Amino acid sequence: MAQHIYFGDWVWHIAPSGDLFWGPPVLGIPHGCFDLRSLAESASPGLSNGSGIFVYPQLLVSPPPGIVYLGERNANVLTPRKNAIRTRLGLGENIVADTVGDVVAELLFQHADPRATVRWGRLRGSDWRLTCLGEIWKQFQIQIGSSEYVLLRESLRADYQKVRTETLAGRHPPRFHRRYLRYILEHYRVQNYEDISQDSQESPDPHGTSWTETWPTVSTTISSGQDQVWTEVSGDSQVVLLASANRLVNVTSAANCRARCETALAGDAHYCQGTARFTISVSGVRSGPMTRFAAAADTAYYTQYLDTNGAEIDFGKVVAATRTSLATFDDTSPAADTDYVVRLTSEDNDTHTVRRDGADKILNHSNADITGNVRGGAMVFGSLVDFAHLSAVSAQDLASVVRSGAIVIL
Repeated sequence: MAQHIYFGDWVWHIAPSGDLFWGPPVLGIPHGCFDLRSLAESASPGLSNGSGIFVYPQLLVSPPPGIVYLGERNANVLTPRKNAIRTRLGLGENIVADTVGDVVAELLFQHADPRATVRWGRLRGSDWRLTCLGEIWKQFQIQIGSSEYVLLRESLRADYQKVRTETLAGRHPPRFHRRYLRYILEHYRVQNYEDISQDSQESPDPHGTSWTETWPTVSTTISSGQDQVWTEVSGDSQVVLLASANRLVNVTSAANCRARCETALAGDAHYCQGTARFTISVSGVRSGPMTRFAAAADTAYYTQYLDTNGAEIDFGKVVAATRTSLATFDDTSPAADTDYVVRLTSEDNDTHTVRRDGADKILNHSNADITGNVRGGAMVFGSLVDFAHLSAVSAQDLASVVRSGAIVIL
């Protein structure tokens, strides 16, 4: 499949349903995006747009002003263009790579920030991979002792210290950070735990966790009475009995209702899935699971099955309650009163895959802006109350799934 790559600024969109979100300059066709903003920029609704790499399967007929066509992945990027990108991004260092794909890979690894505080997040992985719209742009294995390993270790140390701080503050179970340390050692093939913890007294504990939510209690709140402990982070949702099953539905109309499960998984490589269902298939109805939900913020990755601007699977991120669409897939329009199992998997190499009913829809999209978060969640949105439903929600960390090399077998 052809991939046409553009450099430009994010656009603040207002959907017909009233939803507000950051998106690529052109909507309505499938897209994949690499975000070149810090988390603070991503969290600014409509105030500071920042830049990104936007990928489309076709040439844009009338690209909006300010967007620059870079070519396809193997096209050369001349020095004046690289210097213009460097200036726009505020880089102090030169961009060395020559092709479009290699320039993007360099930006997302060598020029990135391990905590996405001053720049965009750095992609991690012992088997490092950059992918978009299901195609691998660049991959390599990181060897211990190499210059690439030094950058990877910097990111893993930052993730570990974040989880450790949260554990000591009571946001995770006691000694949870030591379980997370074991997860890092196994997933990133680090041999010496002190290389990450930087403390000989902090050795790793065994890990492996999962949870399931059946919504056993019909209630106007989900904060109690359910299988797991939940926090309603945004909007208002409730559990109702519909079609012989208890389901999470939106109470607040025309707003995203997001809820976080407070059962911590062992690592930030995990999946979360749920069964989406719609009372009626209309524009502005959607629901889906969430991964890497922050312990004390409205920040996570999401996916949603929806019927807006055509039937789509949408993948993106929410940062401090501000949503950014990172990739979409044109899918079959959802039928009314029909169950669809939607799964979002976030890998240790910071690729994210969306499946519907077992079929890959968005495959291995790269983004590393949200790392070190170990909770799953649920998201429902309806232009009217009770239109979007989500049932049978579950999550599992990938440390307890059979693995072969760097490939997760589900």
